[in-house]
Parts: sequence; structure tokens; C-alpha cells
Amino acid sequence: MKNKPNLYELLVKMAKDRLRTDTVIKIGDCQFPVHFMVLRSYSQSFRDAGYELQLELPENQVTPRCFSLIYDWMLTDKPLLPRLGLLEVLRAAKFLKMTQLERQCENCLLDGCREDAAALLYVEARRLDMERSQRRFLQRISKFFLTLVASEEFLDLPLKALLLLLNSSMLGVNSELEVFMSA
Repeated sequence: MKNKPNLYELLVKMAKDRLRTDTVIKIGDCQFPVHFMVLRSYSQSFRDAGYELQLELPENQVTPRCFSLIYDWMLTDKPLLPRLGLLEVLRAAKFLKMTQLERQCENCLLDGCREDAAALLYVEARRLDMERSQRRFLQRISKFFLTLVASEEFLDLPLKALLLLLNSSMLGVNSELEVFMSA
């Protein structure tokens, strides 16, 4: 047969178009029809789970928006992660035991993070209760320090984070007096 379609292409099209899904993932009030085999391909948690027609995930670990980003990541040939929601994706990847996605998130955070983004990521990490593991973002702040000091988020920094920031030798200030005054 000359024009026999490629099985791989047919399966990819079926998964991307979400045709004939076999499982529903429920997160809070949201439901996602998915292919369970796709989830099992990337997640140790889903590999360990028995075959279920409906699974419920805790919203405090995997938000609906985050699950949508992750499932799209699974289906895309060239997966890119958006900056907005990256920490949520990292938290969910750890929860779902998706080591490849965890590594990609960590690489994005290490390599593609400017000073202003580092400050925002730290604030986001606090909101997501990931502050302890993400304190390293404060150590990246240099020239952005004075801008951060002028923000309301600076006033909300806990003592440990504030001490870590003020002890940094990389702060971009004109004199140590500016660091003293910010304290």
C-alpha cells in the first residue's frame, strides 16, 4: 500500500486533538479529558497509579492552569515553558515525579533569570510556599536592589530573607550607606 498513513503521526494527531481520550483529570472544579498513556509516558506518579477513568489531583499541588501547561508540554515537539507560572510547574513536576520537566524548569530558572525576574520569582515562591527552596533568587539581585527596596514587597520580606539579601556582597549600590538605610 503506497499511501498508508504513518502510525506515529496518527497517534500524535489523536493525542494533540484530544480525540478518544480515556481518562479525566479533576482538579478542583475543572476537568481535563486526557490520554492516560501520555501521562504515564512522562510521570512516575501516573505510572505507579493503577488504570483509572477519573483521577483527582490536589489543587494545592497542581493548579488547573498548571496542569494545562504541563499537558501541553507533554504533547509539544519543542516544549517551551512560559516564565509566568514556571514555579507552579516546578512544584507540580515534583509532585507528579516528572524528572525531565523538573530539570527543564530548574535550567530555565538558573540560566534565563535576570535580576528583576529573580525578585519577582522570589515573591512568587513565597506565595506558593516554596520560599525556602527559592531563596537563592535573592542572591542574584544586584543592580535591581534599590528598585526592590522601593517596593512594597521589600517591606513584606521575612527576617531570614532580608538578612540573606542584605548580607550579599553583590548588591549594586553607590555606598554601604544605602544598604544600611534600607535596613
